[in-house]
Amino acid sequence: MAYAESHDEERLMYKNLQFGAQNSLVNVRNLNTALKRQELVPVFLMSIPGPKMLWQFGELGYDFSINRCPNGTVNANCRTDAKPVRWDYFTTPERKYLYRIWSAMNQLHKNEPAFATDSFFLAVAGGIKQIRLVHPDMHVVAAGNWDVAFRPGILLFPDNGWYYDYFTGDSVLVTNLTLSVNWDPGVYKLYTSRRLSPPNLALGNNEAGDWWETPRTGDLEVYPNPAAEGFTIRWPSPNQEPQSLQLTDVQGRVLNRMQTQHDGQYQWVHCPSWPAGVSPGVYIIRGPQGRSARLIRP
Repeated sequence: MAYAESHDEERLMYKNLQFGAQNSLVNVRNLNTALKRQELVPVFLMSIPGPKMLWQFGELGYDFSINRCPNGTVNANCRTDAKPVRWDYFTTPERKYLYRIWSAMNQLHKNEPAFATDSFFLAVAGGIKQIRLVHPDMHVVAAGNWDVAFRPGILLFPDNGWYYDYFTGDSVLVTNLTLSVNWDPGVYKLYTSRRLSPPNLALGNNEAGDWWETPRTGDLEVYPNPAAEGFTIRWPSPNQEPQSLQLTDVQGRVLNRMQTQHDGQYQWVHCPSWPAGVSPGVYIIRGPQGRSARLIRP
């Protein structure tokens, strides 16, 4: 089982923000720069064949220390204490973009036979690091500049011919099994010998709102969302008995309890207003059988 973070490893984003390198080109302690650097992690981790573990909000750049205490201090004695639950990270475009890189790489890891090959090679010394996957269906080369300076390098490929950058669709012609590069800090590429459809990484103007509004199959439907005042919750159910719902904040504190009624098709409840004292932000509605939904108060 391979992983970049675990229950017993310090969070990468925390290390970036606290101890990241700083020079005239790059300041890794800057939040947006740190998040951009994190995009290298899924490109490399998910290019290595075999099972993977992703730890608590790592796909969104979770930046609280593993040793964070409930009062906000950092102490090794607090390692197993509860850590903040940050669903609101989805409303930050830079974090959502990192999430999409993780998602795209996970889809390749699950669905493309090349990512399950037994023939793979890691060259991870120096600033320019690379992973090569060799498979009859498709060859893959993952490469990136992990340094904080411009770095030249020579990428090695399984064979000659055209390769395609998965993220941009750009193509390169490989000859003599090599490709010379001179990359800025943090640049990464995922080259494949078969052209794949680039992933949808674009973030629209209302990206966060659109995501929160979309219920997953079996989850609660909430509308309107965002909701400045009242809102309605429902889900299809053959069970006509009243059901209990909770409105919580992202820390899990219960703000309100609700009871549904059944209209012959849906369990539903209408809340004419927010509970007193609820500030603008992201909240969670929790229902029976693990159903949930995120609700925004603008």
